[in-house]
Amino acid sequence: WVQYASQSITTTGLSPNTTYRFRVQARNQYGYTTGWYPAEDPSPQYVEFTTTGGGFTCGNTFGDINGDTYINGDDIGGFVRAKLGLVMEEGEDEYCAHYGENTDQEDIEDFILLLLN
Repeated sequence: WVQYASQSITTTGLSPNTTYRFRVQARNQYGYTTGWYPAEDPSPQYVEFTTTGGGFTCGNTFGDINGDTYINGDDIGGFVRAKLGLVMEEGEDEYCAHYGENTDQEDIEDFILLLLN
């Protein structure tokens, strides 16, 4: 059993572009347990991806493919390259085009909304 005082935990060692599924089970102070339940999808949250080799981090700027701290037209080409699995140009971070466990369609919709705002 993994016990936590709060309702959240931090998971490390995950790989980009990999789907993970979590499930939970509760146990009370008397040892009674519930069945296994899938962990609920949380409200959308920006996640921080760190590149290797001294690159930039996406932080709270999902969609900022070129790392200039803005989500604008300069990011469109890199976003498309990332989604199509093409070679990224120098200074672009493909992980900034992936938003958690979203589908590509959801990533595209989120990216368009960010561009328009």
